[in-house]
Amino acid sequence: NREKEWLFDNITHVNQKGTGLIEIDVHNKKELILNFGFKKDDVQRTYDLIQSWLKGLAPDSVEATTTLQELASEKQNQDALKNAKNLLNYFGVFSLILGALSLFTDTTLTSEISITTTINIVSGLIYLACGYGAKHRSEIALWIAILVVIAERAHWFIISGTLSGDGSWSSWLTWVFAIIIVSSLWKAIQSIRTMEENSVYEPLD
Repeated sequence: NREKEWLFDNITHVNQKGTGLIEIDVHNKKELILNFGFKKDDVQRTYDLIQSWLKGLAPDSVEATTTLQELASEKQNQDALKNAKNLLNYFGVFSLILGALSLFTDTTLTSEISITTTINIVSGLIYLACGYGAKHRSEIALWIAILVVIAERAHWFIISGTLSGDGSWSSWLTWVFAIIIVSSLWKAIQSIRTMEENSVYEPLD
Protein backbone atom coordinates (compact mmCIF):
# COMPACT_ATOMS: atom_id res chain seq x y z
CA ASN A 1 0.00 0.00 0.00
CA ARG A 2 1.21 3.49 -0.86
CA GLU A 3 0.37 6.52 1.20
CA LYS A 4 0.45 10.15 0.14
CA GLU A 5 -0.11 13.36 1.97
CA TRP A 6 -1.30 16.63 0.47
CA LEU A 7 -1.59 20.13 1.82
CA PHE A 8 -4.54 22.31 0.90
CA ASP A 9 -2.03 24.79 -0.51
CA ASN A 10 -0.97 22.14 -3.03
CA ILE A 11 -4.50 21.59 -4.37
CA THR A 12 -4.95 23.49 -7.62
CA HIS A 13 -8.42 22.40 -8.73
CA VAL A 14 -11.47 20.54 -7.46
CA ASN A 15 -14.05 19.31 -9.94
CA GLN A 16 -17.40 17.62 -9.36
CA LYS A 17 -17.90 14.92 -11.98
CA GLY A 18 -21.41 13.70 -12.60
CA THR A 19 -23.41 12.71 -9.54
CA GLY A 20 -20.92 10.56 -7.65
CA LEU A 21 -17.33 11.70 -8.18
CA ILE A 22 -15.06 14.51 -7.03
CA GLU A 23 -11.68 14.93 -8.71
CA ILE A 24 -8.91 16.71 -6.83
CA ASP A 25 -5.90 18.06 -8.73
CA VAL A 26 -2.60 18.55 -6.89
CA HIS A 27 -0.05 20.73 -8.70
CA ASN A 28 -2.32 20.55 -11.80
CA LYS A 29 -2.29 16.72 -11.77
CA LYS A 30 -5.24 14.45 -11.00
CA GLU A 31 -4.14 12.85 -7.75
CA LEU A 32 -7.31 11.90 -5.92
CA ILE A 33 -10.81 10.76 -6.87
CA LEU A 34 -13.53 10.58 -4.23
CA ASN A 35 -16.30 8.15 -5.17
CA PHE A 36 -19.65 8.58 -3.43
CA GLY A 37 -21.70 6.26 -5.61
CA PHE A 38 -25.17 7.69 -6.04
CA LYS A 39 -25.19 9.77 -2.85
CA LYS A 40 -25.67 13.11 -4.61
CA ASP A 41 -26.23 15.11 -1.41
CA ASP A 42 -22.98 13.82 0.10
CA VAL A 43 -21.08 14.73 -3.07
CA GLN A 44 -22.42 18.28 -3.11
CA ARG A 45 -21.82 18.79 0.62
CA THR A 46 -18.22 17.51 0.41
CA TYR A 47 -17.52 19.58 -2.69
CA ASP A 48 -18.88 22.71 -0.98
CA LEU A 49 -16.78 22.06 2.14
CA ILE A 50 -13.56 21.55 0.19
CA GLN A 51 -14.14 24.66 -1.91
CA SER A 52 -14.89 26.71 1.22
CA TRP A 53 -11.70 25.52 2.90
CA LEU A 54 -9.63 26.22 -0.23
CA LYS A 55 -11.01 29.76 -0.37
CA GLY A 56 -10.21 30.25 3.32
CA LEU A 57 -13.88 30.69 4.18
CA ALA A 58 -15.92 29.22 6.99
CA PRO A 59 -18.39 26.60 5.67
CA ASP A 60 -22.03 27.74 5.59
CA SER A 61 -21.05 31.38 6.03
CA VAL A 62 -22.56 34.08 3.83
CA GLU A 63 -19.23 34.60 2.09
CA ALA A 64 -18.87 30.88 1.42
CA THR A 65 -22.41 30.63 0.05
CA THR A 66 -21.81 33.55 -2.30
CA THR A 67 -18.50 32.08 -3.50
CA LEU A 68 -20.05 28.66 -4.09
CA GLN A 69 -22.87 30.22 -6.11
CA GLU A 70 -20.30 32.02 -8.26
CA LEU A 71 -18.38 28.76 -8.77
CA ALA A 72 -21.59 26.95 -9.73
CA SER A 73 -22.40 29.69 -12.26
CA GLU A 74 -18.88 29.49 -13.67
CA LYS A 75 -19.10 25.71 -14.04
CA GLN A 76 -22.49 26.00 -15.74
CA ASN A 77 -21.11 28.46 -18.28
CA GLN A 78 -18.02 26.35 -18.87
CA ASP A 79 -20.14 23.23 -19.37
CA ALA A 80 -22.39 25.00 -21.90
CA LEU A 81 -19.36 26.10 -23.90
CA LYS A 82 -17.71 22.69 -23.66
CA ASN A 83 -20.90 20.96 -24.83
CA ALA A 84 -21.07 23.27 -27.85
CA LYS A 85 -17.42 22.60 -28.64
CA ASN A 86 -17.89 18.82 -28.42
CA LEU A 87 -21.09 19.03 -30.48
CA LEU A 88 -19.39 20.97 -33.27
CA ASN A 89 -16.38 18.64 -33.30
CA TYR A 90 -18.69 15.61 -33.46
CA PHE A 91 -20.69 17.00 -36.39
CA GLY A 92 -17.49 18.11 -38.08
CA VAL A 93 -16.00 14.62 -38.01
CA PHE A 94 -19.35 13.02 -38.90
CA SER A 95 -19.85 15.33 -41.90
CA LEU A 96 -16.31 14.69 -43.14
CA ILE A 97 -16.83 10.92 -42.90
CA LEU A 98 -20.09 11.22 -44.86
CA GLY A 99 -18.32 13.46 -47.36
CA ALA A 100 -15.47 10.98 -47.81
CA LEU A 101 -17.90 8.09 -48.37
CA SER A 102 -19.97 10.17 -50.80
CA LEU A 103 -16.82 11.25 -52.61
CA PHE A 104 -15.78 7.64 -53.08
CA THR A 105 -19.27 6.78 -54.38
CA ASP A 106 -19.37 9.79 -56.71
CA THR A 107 -15.98 9.13 -58.28
CA THR A 108 -16.73 5.42 -58.65
CA LEU A 109 -20.18 5.72 -60.22
CA THR A 110 -20.33 9.06 -62.00
CA SER A 111 -16.80 10.54 -61.90
CA GLU A 112 -18.41 13.78 -60.72
CA ILE A 113 -18.63 15.30 -57.25
CA SER A 114 -22.23 15.89 -56.20
CA ILE A 115 -23.55 18.94 -54.37
CA THR A 116 -24.33 16.81 -51.32
CA THR A 117 -20.73 15.61 -51.13
CA THR A 118 -19.43 19.15 -51.37
CA ILE A 119 -21.81 20.34 -48.65
CA ASN A 120 -20.76 17.52 -46.32
CA ILE A 121 -17.06 18.24 -46.73
CA VAL A 122 -17.32 22.03 -46.51
CA SER A 123 -19.72 21.97 -43.55
CA GLY A 124 -17.51 19.43 -41.78
CA LEU A 125 -14.48 21.68 -42.08
CA ILE A 126 -16.50 24.69 -40.91
CA TYR A 127 -17.86 22.79 -37.90
CA LEU A 128 -14.35 21.77 -36.84
CA ALA A 129 -13.11 25.35 -37.25
CA CYS A 130 -16.05 26.64 -35.23
CA GLY A 131 -15.38 24.02 -32.56
CA TYR A 132 -11.84 25.34 -32.28
CA GLY A 133 -13.26 28.86 -32.06
CA ALA A 134 -15.69 27.79 -29.32
CA LYS A 135 -12.77 26.42 -27.32
CA HIS A 136 -11.26 29.90 -27.41
CA ARG A 137 -14.56 31.61 -26.58
CA SER A 138 -15.25 33.04 -30.03
CA GLU A 139 -18.83 34.25 -30.31
CA ILE A 140 -18.37 34.83 -34.04
CA ALA A 141 -17.48 31.15 -34.53
CA LEU A 142 -20.71 30.09 -32.83
CA TRP A 143 -22.81 32.47 -34.94
CA ILE A 144 -21.18 31.06 -38.08
CA ALA A 145 -21.97 27.55 -36.86
CA ILE A 146 -25.62 28.50 -36.32
CA LEU A 147 -25.89 29.89 -39.86
CA VAL A 148 -24.27 26.76 -41.30
CA VAL A 149 -26.64 24.51 -39.32
CA ILE A 150 -29.68 26.40 -40.62
CA ALA A 151 -28.39 26.41 -44.21
CA GLU A 152 -27.47 22.72 -44.08
CA ARG A 153 -30.81 21.74 -42.54
CA ALA A 154 -32.64 23.81 -45.18
CA HIS A 155 -30.81 21.86 -47.87
CA TRP A 156 -31.77 18.52 -46.34
CA PHE A 157 -35.33 19.74 -45.85
CA ILE A 158 -35.60 20.45 -49.58
CA ILE A 159 -33.93 17.16 -50.51
CA SER A 160 -36.07 15.03 -48.18
CA GLY A 161 -39.21 16.89 -49.27
CA THR A 162 -38.39 16.24 -52.90
CA LEU A 163 -37.73 12.56 -52.32
CA SER A 164 -40.53 11.82 -49.85
CA GLY A 165 -43.12 14.37 -50.86
CA ASP A 166 -44.17 17.63 -49.24
CA GLY A 167 -45.37 17.31 -45.67
CA SER A 168 -43.38 14.13 -44.98
CA TRP A 169 -42.55 13.76 -41.27
CA SER A 170 -38.90 13.09 -42.14
CA SER A 171 -38.57 16.43 -43.91
CA TRP A 172 -39.90 18.26 -40.84
CA LEU A 173 -37.82 16.20 -38.41
CA THR A 174 -34.71 17.89 -39.75
CA TRP A 175 -35.91 21.20 -38.25
CA VAL A 176 -36.44 19.61 -34.84
CA PHE A 177 -32.85 18.45 -35.08
CA ALA A 178 -31.73 21.97 -36.03
CA ILE A 179 -33.60 23.58 -33.11
CA ILE A 180 -31.82 21.28 -30.63
CA ILE A 181 -28.39 22.15 -32.04
CA VAL A 182 -29.07 25.89 -32.30
CA SER A 183 -30.38 25.91 -28.72
CA SER A 184 -27.12 24.42 -27.47
CA LEU A 185 -25.05 26.90 -29.48
CA TRP A 186 -27.16 29.82 -28.23
CA LYS A 187 -26.53 28.77 -24.62
CA ALA A 188 -22.81 28.77 -25.41
CA ILE A 189 -23.05 32.30 -26.83
CA GLN A 190 -24.76 33.48 -23.65
CA SER A 191 -22.02 31.81 -21.61
CA ILE A 192 -19.31 33.59 -23.60
CA ARG A 193 -20.98 36.95 -22.96
CA THR A 194 -21.06 36.19 -19.25
CA MET A 195 -17.41 35.15 -19.32
CA GLU A 196 -16.38 38.32 -21.11
CA GLU A 197 -17.80 40.30 -18.19
CA ASN A 198 -15.61 38.34 -15.77
CA SER A 199 -11.90 38.15 -16.59
CA VAL A 200 -11.23 35.28 -14.15
CA TYR A 201 -12.73 32.67 -16.47
CA GLU A 202 -10.13 30.40 -18.04
CA PRO A 203 -10.24 29.02 -21.61
CA LEU A 204 -11.45 25.45 -22.03
CA ASP A 205 -8.99 22.57 -21.72
